[in-house]
Amino acid sequence: MSLFYIIQPQGYSFWVFGIMNAILSEPLDIDIAMTLHPLCQVTDIEPDQAIKVLYQEQEIIVVRRGEQAFAYYNRCPHAGAKLDMNSENLISFDQFHLFCSVHGALFHPATGYCVAGPCSGQSLTPLPVTIREGKVCVFSDGTHDEV
Repeated sequence: MSLFYIIQPQGYSFWVFGIMNAILSEPLDIDIAMTLHPLCQVTDIEPDQAIKVLYQEQEIIVVRRGEQAFAYYNRCPHAGAKLDMNSENLISFDQFHLFCSVHGALFHPATGYCVAGPCSGQSLTPLPVTIREGKVCVFSDGTHDEV
């Protein structure tokens, strides 16, 4: 059994245990049936801001932080309300956190983790995204348009 140490971009770390052969003599044959579905252009989102888009008939919040993007379902874990239900502001007054206008909860933009408010310790539900060819794309099961 081998032990691997992984450092995530946000600075959090965790241990992952896995079994691996000392030498892989043949390439791994992995069939991943995932495609990329564009949500928006990166330039549609001002730096350090967020926008709403539709994906599979759900409202998604896409946040831009520098050259990275993060996406979450537009649903607060506290009461299930849309973050922008009482206000169109998705970013807090400090211009950093995602903001729930219903009860004032604040969420870290890169993790979706609630740092203040009634749902402290809970998180927004993320979608796995990447930036390709200037577009913010979500990994999907192949039932949508490919990039």
